[in-house]
Amino acid sequence: VVDRTLRAPCNILIGACALCDVIHQLGHFPQNWQIYLGGTLDSLSCSVIMVCGFLPVLGVAAGTMSVLCIGIDRFLSIAAPTTYRNMSTAAYLTVCFLYTFCIIIFVSLHEIDYLSRRDGICNIPQVYHGNAIRIWTMFAFILNLTALIFYIVTWRLIRSKDNLARIFRTILLVTIFDIGGWALTCIVVAMTNSVPRPVHKRFCYNCFAGIFVNFGVAVKCFVYYFTR
Repeated sequence: VVDRTLRAPCNILIGACALCDVIHQLGHFPQNWQIYLGGTLDSLSCSVIMVCGFLPVLGVAAGTMSVLCIGIDRFLSIAAPTTYRNMSTAAYLTVCFLYTFCIIIFVSLHEIDYLSRRDGICNIPQVYHGNAIRIWTMFAFILNLTALIFYIVTWRLIRSKDNLARIFRTILLVTIFDIGGWALTCIVVAMTNSVPRPVHKRFCYNCFAGIFVNFGVAVKCFVYYFTR
């Protein structure tokens, strides 16, 4: 808002991704409240809180797609700089946000389709029941793998150019922390929910899985602003 030089499509996408990360982090409050005060919550009530209240489930979905959009944006800016500079920013961002909205709808429909009533500690994985958790984790893994491919291709394009060393460093760090965190979380969640487990054990494994993506989210502050 203040700096006019930070109004390029990439900067706007980074801001949108940061907003999604904030919404994602709101999902920790219901579970922390239950952990420290005790008690469980019905899965339907948990879904209403996570989707319609704090919106963290939608933040996760939109944040995952934002990471991919940023990767595609960086690739286009390096691979086709003239086309990138001349394209309509409004149309370009509209396409990105439209795809993000489609991902949100996809996640919401699967959550509703597989919803079953059960009690537990309310956290983000808790709103996915049955095959929904496996479908979403695999889909999120594919999105992050696609983003990784774009980052690797961009990295190869710029690694030999000295004047782009700063961008190279930023892309390398984003690849390691952000995409790596999402990928590890998706893998652990998918493995945890691939076999039947008691509710309390599944909750512990899901909390462990969240460490990777939350660490990546926290590190992004330093990556984007200290490598700028």
